[in-house]
This record gives sequence, C-alpha cells and structure tokens, in this order.
Amino acid sequence: MGATLVEDFRGSGNVAATVSFGSSKERNSASISATNYCRKVGAKIWVRKLGGGTGTDLLLIDLDKADAATKKAYDSRPRPGRRARAK
Repeated sequence: MGATLVEDFRGSGNVAATVSFGSSKERNSASISATNYCRKVGAKIWVRKLGGGTGTDLLLIDLDKADAATKKAYDSRPRPGRRARAK
C-alpha cells in the first residue's frame, strides 16, 4: 500500500498532498509502509501523520521541492527515543 501511495504522489509532481483513510489504524499502517518504501528507494519524502493518535489523515511532502522552512522543520522534528544528532 505504501509503495503505491508514494509512487502516485511522486508521479503527480506536487510538493505536498494529504491522504485520508477510514481509520487511524489504516493510516498508521500506510504510514509505516510508505516510510519503509521511501527508505528502500532513497526517496526524500516526509510522511507525516496528522491529527495525533486519533487522526485519519496522512501528509506527504517532497523534500526536494519543499521550501527552506519546511526542510528546517523536517530536520528539527521531534524524534522520540532517539538521541539528538550531532551538529
């Protein structure tokens, strides 16, 4: 599911897109699948869950086309359970 989602997004040529799912469980599954696919193929796409734990929307952002503020937000996003990157 994630590979199809990412490839459709990349093919659209958009900078960002929002995708809605029927449940937060379905959204979480698609998010994990899409993130893993992006890592596998080396795509620079930020897969972000909207609405916290109960939301059903997923935001995809192409970091190659994004503005500087978006890239900075991506680099400084909270990473629970991970050490801060050395600068």
